[in-house]
Amino acid sequence: MSTELPLDVAVILEQSSGQIAVAEMILDEFTAQIPDDVANIEANLSNGDFLAASKSAHRLKGSAGTLGGKKLYTLCTDVELAGKEGRGDDMKKLFEDLKVEAELCKEAIPAVKAAIGC
Repeated sequence: MSTELPLDVAVILEQSSGQIAVAEMILDEFTAQIPDDVANIEANLSNGDFLAASKSAHRLKGSAGTLGGKKLYTLCTDVELAGKEGRGDDMKKLFEDLKVEAELCKEAIPAVKAAIGC
C-alpha cells in the first residue's frame, strides 16, 4: 500500500529544472528552515504579534509552494490571512494544524529524495 507524499515530486523537479542536485539542495534548505519558520510563527503567536506571525507564515507558504506541499501551503495561507485580519484565536487553531502538516512534510523528505533519485 503506497502512501501519498505531502510534497509533490513533479513540482520539485519542475522547480529544479530536472536537476537532481538542485532538487536535493532545495529539499535540504527546506529541512533546515522549517523548524525555524514554525518556531517563529509559534513565538509570535505567543507574544500576540499576529502580524509578525502572518509574515512568518507567508515565508513558509513560499517554501511549501516551491515543493508542491498543497495542504501546508493552504494552511499557511489561512494562518497568514487570519493574522492580517487580527483573528488571533482562529490563527492559533489553524497553527496547530499547520504545525502537524509541517512536521509531516519534514518527515517525508527522505521518501521524496528517494523518489527523485537523490
